[in-house]
Amino acid sequence: MAKDEGPRRSLFDDIRRIALLNVENSDWEAVERRERRRFSERFHTPLPEVDALDLGYVLLNLYEADFGDMPPGDRARAAAILTRTEAEEELEQTEAERDEADMQRLLEQVKAEEDARAAKRAASSLGRAADSLEALARSLPDKVSVDFPATPGKKE
Repeated sequence: MAKDEGPRRSLFDDIRRIALLNVENSDWEAVERRERRRFSERFHTPLPEVDALDLGYVLLNLYEADFGDMPPGDRARAAAILTRTEAEEELEQTEAERDEADMQRLLEQVKAEEDARAAKRAASSLGRAADSLEALARSLPDKVSVDFPATPGKKE
């Protein structure tokens, strides 16, 4: 490896890391670059030329082409989503939050029922074990005497 390749390779690696971070955590500039690349690929236009175009022009033409390629049902769903009022969005958000809360309560109820069944099984097992111990205790004599042998080396 020549001397110059070390810093150059580091530059490439650094740029690759930045590109990966931009894909994973897109900021506005990363989103704009992605949409300009899509326009360039879609309309076979060199990227430097796309970069010189107004962003509104790029996005409008790109999205018109995207919607034009959609099946009618998908396009109708997209239109319904994009034309919602703020009140409709808030209502949908409230309904989604309510659904989430209902699901959480249901999951907690199921968990509580499972815990109760497990506790009941454990109590039943403990009861059977206690019954067995009581039966064993009743079968033993009242007094038990044990003779311990003398400890070796100890005089009595």
